[in-house]
Amino acid sequence: TDLMTQQERNGYEVYHWYPAGRSLFAIALNLNRRIEPDKPETALKHQLLNNKRFHHALSLAIDRQAVIDAEQNGFGVPSQISPGEASVYHHEGLSKAFIEYDPTRANALLDDLGLMQRDHDGYRTFTDGTRMSFYLNVNQELGKMGAVQMVVEYWDQVGINPRTEMESGPSLDSDFAYMLQKLSCFGFTTVI
Repeated sequence: TDLMTQQERNGYEVYHWYPAGRSLFAIALNLNRRIEPDKPETALKHQLLNNKRFHHALSLAIDRQAVIDAEQNGFGVPSQISPGEASVYHHEGLSKAFIEYDPTRANALLDDLGLMQRDHDGYRTFTDGTRMSFYLNVNQELGKMGAVQMVVEYWDQVGINPRTEMESGPSLDSDFAYMLQKLSCFGFTTVI
């Protein structure tokens, strides 16, 4: 680019900066999901959302490289949200934890959690037999609906029934304040 080729002539330097979030697209699980006494499924969701094996299963069910190839023209590296390699806080193990695409292992983890039963549509049910479904809250300003749809399809393949729910920033803020969000997509470089 012109900026790069003109550095010496014009007496400036170009530095590569990375956003602190390290990702243009991330999914976060709400560990503080409010339990509503008149809605027993909220307690079951809260329990799953706080189980690290459930997190691992959801992570292993996503083909991150396919999402990067399709949505970011191959520009990016599969990773968990973590400090990047340039950071003194970078930890390779954290960055690479559960990023491989392994739906067989994801299914095994979900089965080990007691989520073996499926309803007539093939979706997993909670241990009490009711359909397990989650809303995936998406900030409408994110602009990553292709990536969101791919994640929904990957989770669908392991029997998870996520439904996307587009929301504005203020609406998401309200959900956060009242601990109502379940799974949330955030737009932050090219890590997914």
